[in-house]
Amino acid sequence: MDHEIKAKWIEALRSGKYKQGREKLRTDDDKFCCLGVLCDVLGTRWDYNGYAIFGDPHALPNLRASYERVPTEKAEEIGLRYEDQRTLWEMNDSGKRFTTIAKFIEKNL
Repeated sequence: MDHEIKAKWIEALRSGKYKQGREKLRTDDDKFCCLGVLCDVLGTRWDYNGYAIFGDPHALPNLRASYERVPTEKAEEIGLRYEDQRTLWEMNDSGKRFTTIAKFIEKNL
């Protein structure tokens, strides 16, 4: 994984700036999954449904994330494998705290 992005992501997870949510990158009440924090660190814009949008939202195809993961093209660009995303969203949705997830990212990605 890109080391600079990884460091910024870990810092953001530990910052206390983000409230933790589940089952969605960003919830309607402004809570984030750990992967939603990554999308925010990457400079995404958010649509009204909590989808992350990378690049020009009017271009086709635009890079829209699903509810639970980073768009494939963006993940490949930063070196984040699907399997790692799955592990992280499962950790997040099972109630692991951002600080625990940050430790996992630091050691394993």
